[in-house]
Amino acid sequence: MTAVENRQGFARRLASTTRCLVGTWVKIPAVEPVEILADAGFDFIVIDQEHAPLTLEFAYQATVVAQGAGMSVLVRVPDRSGGYLQRLLDTGVDGILVPRVTSVAEASAAVRQMLFSPGGDRGIGITSRAGRWGGLAREEYLRFGDQEVMRAVQLEERAAIEAVDDILAVPGLNGVFLGMGDLQLSSGLPQSDPSIQKLVDKLLSAAAARGVPAGTAVQTAEQAAAAADRGYRYVMVSNDTSVLRSAAAAVVADVRSRLSEGTTMAYDASDLRSTLPAATTAVPERFSGSEHVRFRDLAPVEKTEGAATWYARGQNFVVGYSEVDGTVSFARTGQPDEYVVLLADDALTAQVRTPGEQVAAAGRTMLVVPPGDSTVTVTGQGRVLRLLTTRSADVASLAANAGSYTEPHENIPPFQPWPEPVGGYRVRAYDLTVTPLSNPPFRLYRCTTFMVNFIDPKQGPRDPAKLSPHKHDDFEQCSIVLAGQYVHHIRWPWTTNRANWREDEHEVTEAPSVTVIPPPSLHTSEAIGAGENHLIDVFCPPRFDFSAMEGWVFNAADYPAPPGR
Repeated sequence: MTAVENRQGFARRLASTTRCLVGTWVKIPAVEPVEILADAGFDFIVIDQEHAPLTLEFAYQATVVAQGAGMSVLVRVPDRSGGYLQRLLDTGVDGILVPRVTSVAEASAAVRQMLFSPGGDRGIGITSRAGRWGGLAREEYLRFGDQEVMRAVQLEERAAIEAVDDILAVPGLNGVFLGMGDLQLSSGLPQSDPSIQKLVDKLLSAAAARGVPAGTAVQTAEQAAAAADRGYRYVMVSNDTSVLRSAAAAVVADVRSRLSEGTTMAYDASDLRSTLPAATTAVPERFSGSEHVRFRDLAPVEKTEGAATWYARGQNFVVGYSEVDGTVSFARTGQPDEYVVLLADDALTAQVRTPGEQVAAAGRTMLVVPPGDSTVTVTGQGRVLRLLTTRSADVASLAANAGSYTEPHENIPPFQPWPEPVGGYRVRAYDLTVTPLSNPPFRLYRCTTFMVNFIDPKQGPRDPAKLSPHKHDDFEQCSIVLAGQYVHHIRWPWTTNRANWREDEHEVTEAPSVTVIPPPSLHTSEAIGAGENHLIDVFCPPRFDFSAMEGWVFNAADYPAPPGR
């Protein structure tokens, strides 16, 4: 059997293996990255003509290079016309992905353009590259085109997925792809919303029943593994531009750290934070101190039959910490901006009411409540945190450490909210039990006013040989201890003026407590409790560095970063 006869189209390649095939998007109009991706071990690429300026000629050249290196090639097309699909198929691609299919009629029309007669309308071009320049027998050319080339539709709207059983019954359709980003955008709901997950289940069930392989796009290895476990047969992980950017950023950060450009950021090499850009070298002349508010040492500021509540603050934010046993309502009238409600325990439920909607949540959840009037009613037993900016002056005045902020603290710019969410302001709910990043084990969400890192609890003390001292140039870190005991190690820079020096701190705090760590102090927090230790971090406004890292912020599609970032 010759190499030509032994070549597998993407449809047969999927049918011949039980493992999930791993690919990535190609957006750079050059063949060298294609060859590099093949050498890296990707099973396939998807040339993205829908969202990148990639021509038919480039698709042809990239296909030759990729297939020569043993990597399959799919093309996501911008045009469903028979003439364009015909020309792509003549280049010898292994499959075509047709986006924005919303109905059986659209799926059927697209598939017919990719099938030979009698099932379709594709013309014979046996002297093209797809026919190996006339080297394939006519029967093999027709068989390969109809049986081995993938003809996949991309479903990315609720109506399309509701009709998925009928769409996947279209003769000759042998692939389906879930466009999660546009599904979220068109529905106005996050990926974690139960109704979105029901649509995903429906698509995967229909695909399994019809024997049609399903694929999707993800950003991280953890998400890829979860997709494979769920039943996806092929996944696209990241894209060539993001891979290049992340790798370049990691190299630059490593070099700068070794050249001592900026303050030490002591992360283990396996920790993804080691790839963050190096801090600046400029050291300010004056510094503010840290804040440590231990709620257990204070009487509650508010006490009702259903809850006891304490408050602490930073420069831009206020934390309301409540221990709930029963039912309690938190009402806001004329709230100036978005605020966050964290349900920290599984035994809690919440109802959020605004003038335009009512949203329910249960268990560990992050709720983002829009500006204006709202009421959050919580029932059950557990801990509830509310995060508001200091624009809510009525709440800021209740903080136990309000006196520390009668004058602004040093090195923190004025608060600026991030851009409005996609689809406008409304109640949004995010699952705080989804699989976190691997190392560090972060679970990051953001809104216009806050970023929350809801890390899972850990058992026992932290390894003292694996701490992570680091610093921030121009924002505070709010570390909230929900369980156990921690030591916050904090060190301030030395400048030429000894009058501005500060003693190192090794502050022991127990749950529940709030510690506000000022810039640009070097700091790390060490769990020392023998049992469960649980600490979460809050930033106001969101962090630019974490937001710039591909796949780190789980709801980034809902909340765009400021322009230029």
